[in-house]
Amino acid sequence: MLQGNRFAPSTELIWLASKSKKYYFNYELAKDLNGGKQMRNLWTLPASRHITSHPTEKPENLLQRIISIGSKEGDTILDPFAGSGTTGVVAKQLGRNFIGIEIYQSYFEMAAKRIENTTRNLSLLELTQNTRRAKPFQTSFV
Repeated sequence: MLQGNRFAPSTELIWLASKSKKYYFNYELAKDLNGGKQMRNLWTLPASRHITSHPTEKPENLLQRIISIGSKEGDTILDPFAGSGTTGVVAKQLGRNFIGIEIYQSYFEMAAKRIENTTRNLSLLELTQNTRRAKPFQTSFV
């Protein structure tokens, strides 16, 4: 939505949470995806058209990066604002379990249908398996 009385937003905060102080973080994959350099917390990704009618749909390539770096195959991904289900779609493509919460019935139904029609995407798995990387580590912040 363009407005003539302010700057157009160009960044969005994304919160990642873990149920313990030790969490999975694939540093080597993040570095590989960033051309061999340590990845920063401000990313520039190419814009993409929305797949659904949801007004704040996130691009799949953003969720692919977040889920691949921050979880292992078989882990559970929680999205408390599931919207059109993009997080669930990408989680399923990458072999993760998914729990989504959505208060609007129409978006819930849209998300459920999208996730149901999704299959594992081997090209995404190859992305994470074929990168040069050592064993991922888990880190703890106090």
